[in-house]
Amino acid sequence: MSQPALIPVEDLFAPPAHATTSISPDGTRLAFLAPWKDRTNVWVQDLHGPDDTRPEPRCVSAEDTCTVLRYLWTSDPRWLLYLRGRRGHEDRHLLRIDLDDPDAAVVDLTPGDGVRVLDACAAPGRPGRADVWLAARTPGGADLHELDVATGRLTVLAESDRPGMSWIRTGDGRLFATTPTADGDLEIAARDPRTGELQTVLTRPGADHPLGVLPIEPTPDGAGLWLGARGHSDLNRLTRVDLGTGTETPVEGFDALEIDAERRAGTDGSSALIRDHEGELLGIRYLGDRRVVHPVHPRFADVLDRIEALSDGDLDDVSSDRTGRYWVASFAHDRDPGVTWLYDHTTGAAELLFRSHPQLDPDALAPMRPVTIIARDGLALPTLVTLPVGVEPAGLPLVLLVHDGP
Repeated sequence: MSQPALIPVEDLFAPPAHATTSISPDGTRLAFLAPWKDRTNVWVQDLHGPDDTRPEPRCVSAEDTCTVLRYLWTSDPRWLLYLRGRRGHEDRHLLRIDLDDPDAAVVDLTPGDGVRVLDACAAPGRPGRADVWLAARTPGGADLHELDVATGRLTVLAESDRPGMSWIRTGDGRLFATTPTADGDLEIAARDPRTGELQTVLTRPGADHPLGVLPIEPTPDGAGLWLGARGHSDLNRLTRVDLGTGTETPVEGFDALEIDAERRAGTDGSSALIRDHEGELLGIRYLGDRRVVHPVHPRFADVLDRIEALSDGDLDDVSSDRTGRYWVASFAHDRDPGVTWLYDHTTGAAELLFRSHPQLDPDALAPMRPVTIIARDGLALPTLVTLPVGVEPAGLPLVLLVHDGP
């Protein structure tokens, strides 16, 4: 059996040429992360040029000493926000790009040094606004602000007065605090808009809900929260909490798989929930031997079938325009990671956009095979086994990578 040619280590460990690709809400532009001057930056590419050809992508963030952690489309496709981290510092800044004016300077929207932007997202039901969580006053606490994207003005909505306290705003403008208690439990409380007092809606045992790992996201009607919790199982599941009564209802999914939340929280901070631009829940990401996406909304089921047929990898990032016509889908793959496709649900046409590691030949890389090992106490241990290409699988040394968390 002939052995394949050696792959240069520089090729194996090179940063991705493209990552985290998504489409703008109006379906006219793509954004992605890619290197520029040895730093991860935001790039943008128009899908259609004046003569029906696609223009070359352009770097729009130009960070040469810092790293872009992630970016965020706003309701107005003119503005793009991104989070930047500084080497050797815990503080993260939020910046704004004017995509309609290539000569306009990037604007830092963070109110001073020493202020850390923990997160940002489009404000539910408020076009032109974003919710921004800032940590500056209370150690471990996050104050919620509303950002006017066009002007950069920040307005305080709610302050955190206890470590670990954070805020959620629903589509109808109500505010809910999530706070770890002295016993390590998670308390969800509604704030009275007149008095500011908190009324507990739900308390979950801390062991049942690892804070900051499982999703706590508002439903678009403002009446509930999607909450990840273990309940009476050792697998994390998704429930819907009624904010009026505190009643929990399981969301249909897989009984034998758990939400792919802990892994995503530990890698890129993304959600296990797939939602549209109005906040409607489309699908849930699960994790078993492989990553699995379960459609929740009927109109997403057909889209998902078409998208998953594009690759034999596992669907990873997915985004669409507001109309649901154009979809951008990236796949996790053992031999060709980060393959990204553009899919038109109206015509059924699909186009390969990017390969994150184009320097690698998928045929020269080894596949991973899921294998379940039964431990001596009878517990089933899911594993992934990789055997070298072109080598007889006998008498080989074993390299064991043991998961150490979360």
